[in-house]
Amino acid sequence: MRLNSELPARLQEIIDKALEKDRNLRYQHASELRADIQRLKRDTDSGRSATVSGAVEPAWTGSAAHGVASVSLRTAAVTPRLWRSRRGWALVLFAGAVAAVAAVTLLRLRGQARSRAPEVSLTQLTTDPGVETEASLSPDGKTLVYVGRAAGHTHIYLLRVGGKNPIGLTTDSNDDNSEPAFSPDGERIAFRSERDGGGIFVMGATGESVNRLTDFGYNPAWSPDGSEIVCATKSGDEPSGREGVSQLWRINVATGEKRKVSEGDAVQPTWSPHRERIAYWALPKGRSQRDIWTIAVGPAGGGPPVAVTADAAVDWNPVWSPDGTWLYFGSDRGGSMNLWRVAVDEASGQVLGPPQALTAGGAGFRGPMSVSADGRRIAYTERTHAKNVERIRFDREKEVGAGPPEPVTRGSLQVMYMDLSPDGEWLAFSSSGKQDDLYVIRTDGSARRQLTDEPAMDRGPRWSPDGKRIAFSSARGGKYDVWVVGADGTGLRQLTRTTTSGAIPAWSPDGSRLSFYDNASMASYIVDPSEGQTSAVPEVIPGQNGAGAGFHAFAWSPDGRRIAGFTSRPDGVSAGIVTYSIENRAFQRLTETGTNPRWLSDGHRLVYMNEKGGLSLVDSRSKRAHEILSLLPDTISYPVPSRDDRWIYFVRDAAEADLWLLTLK
Repeated sequence: MRLNSELPARLQEIIDKALEKDRNLRYQHASELRADIQRLKRDTDSGRSATVSGAVEPAWTGSAAHGVASVSLRTAAVTPRLWRSRRGWALVLFAGAVAAVAAVTLLRLRGQARSRAPEVSLTQLTTDPGVETEASLSPDGKTLVYVGRAAGHTHIYLLRVGGKNPIGLTTDSNDDNSEPAFSPDGERIAFRSERDGGGIFVMGATGESVNRLTDFGYNPAWSPDGSEIVCATKSGDEPSGREGVSQLWRINVATGEKRKVSEGDAVQPTWSPHRERIAYWALPKGRSQRDIWTIAVGPAGGGPPVAVTADAAVDWNPVWSPDGTWLYFGSDRGGSMNLWRVAVDEASGQVLGPPQALTAGGAGFRGPMSVSADGRRIAYTERTHAKNVERIRFDREKEVGAGPPEPVTRGSLQVMYMDLSPDGEWLAFSSSGKQDDLYVIRTDGSARRQLTDEPAMDRGPRWSPDGKRIAFSSARGGKYDVWVVGADGTGLRQLTRTTTSGAIPAWSPDGSRLSFYDNASMASYIVDPSEGQTSAVPEVIPGQNGAGAGFHAFAWSPDGRRIAGFTSRPDGVSAGIVTYSIENRAFQRLTETGTNPRWLSDGHRLVYMNEKGGLSLVDSRSKRAHEILSLLPDTISYPVPSRDDRWIYFVRDAAEADLWLLTLK
């Protein structure tokens, strides 16, 4: 039924559509309503409307194009006869009131829709043994690229959604390749590669024409028009273990021109669909809290970052929906890591409602995730893995492992760091989860005991040489510092007040000194661990060596004259095993790759984690190195030899990861 015979038919249609009961038939965006009213005004002004008696021009504030607006209405052109008549004014006001009600109703319905969790369906895309991760959907959602492992390296594969036969795109490379991202037109793939020193590369959609874009960077993300890529200087693919500071950079794909986006910490960036903001997650300086932020980069860019989350949950891996109304992200706020979303105004970064869970329970969500161009499909990784302590007998003469590994801990533990007591009877370790805490356990797997229970992360336990104390890194003081606790859990005290971003300690053999590494300054330090030394100024180990990389002090030699560690480039990539002479203040490089070195009892051989995820041994005199244990596809970390070298303890990461597709109904 017509509201008034003198109102234009088109206005009647607009009002009817705005008030339509079926949500699939009414306006889906406020911008659609605005466009129809403006089109009606244009036709009225030009005289093309057959029955125009009045029209209404909306005045929008805020970000109406993205679904958030405050609406007022002002009269526009009508026929001169009606402008001069009292009835004409009444019709104009009546039409304006109806249109205002329609606009407010639309926004109210959209607000209700945002408060409701959507219905979803899940489909498993890969089922092969091992780890398939880091999916990127093509714009049409019909194919995806992802990362898998082959012959000791990670490679990029192309797979049709629903298909079973992946095509290797980088398997001709002898280097690790990861973090693929389809361009907006689906014709190119940006990715991280370790070839030629590492950086961001671009190749064709089927692996052809590989070209270097940068000599640095991780997690590349395309701008909406495909002209730029934003990347971080450090990887954000592991939220629980990440330390240090990373910046974001924009790179012009055609010219290679670089522009810095952020000064503070920022990883895993993603560009908003209208090129107005970049979302990322960060570990702010000296804090253990992982939160999501956005920063303006559009024509009106500038201003400080805007927080999207600010709570104790681990929030990471933000990705915009194609219409710019949602940010999808990973979070453990529900008790386990799952996929969530939150409504955000793309123009201002303002959060418009509480987060909504899209998945719950099951295996842990892992990123990066990818959203199809129509916004209905999200590809992501579900990963199950346990990090447990194992040990293997070691033949000192042959320098090889003897027999199969033996488990020390079992179950779903997530052991991050581990150390062996001087008497070889106990292990101290930190396990990640909702919070990182310290535990001790006998080497036969019995008598497990929790030492700390604190929301702040406690990591990196190291036994004192007398076996009575355990030094560790903790953020319980607001930033990472070295703390000490008795082996029985008593006598907790803070040792340092000098670090800003991570501190894994190591004792000297006589217990009179303790070293640690600071991520912010990329330097290591030596302090006196005795009582009352909290305010003492630590001795600085040079933060740079001949390779121009930071030195991570990790283990003192049995005679206390050298410290073994590893170096890292500014982008965080390991640059090999190095020893530091305390007497000469000089470095000796032993390898070009590897981390976490520990000395054997002879004081010249070291075991360490190699770049393939296995264990290697290097002789500091000859610099000869060789692998002694590989458990691929599982990886090994934190090797610790017993004092008699008969056993080597280590953390084994047994992982299984598959790709899944979430479809919004």
